[in-house]
Amino acid sequence: MSAVLLPFEESGGVDWRGFRAHVERTAAAGLTPAVNMDTGYVPLLDEATRQRILAETRNI
Repeated sequence: MSAVLLPFEESGGVDWRGFRAHVERTAAAGLTPAVNMDTGYVPLLDEATRQRILAETRNI
C-alpha cells in the first residue's frame, strides 16, 4: 500500500490528469493506492474534492 499524493497545477487547481497517471503508476508497480490519507493536504480539501478523488480512483 502506498499513499498517493495529489498534484496541483500552477493555478492552484487539482491536476486531475496527473493524479490519474500517478494512481495508475502506483497500481502498475503492484502497490495498492491509498488516497485521502494524511499526506499533509487532505484536511485542506473540501468534501467535493475528497469525493472526486475517490471517484477518480474507482474509475481507474
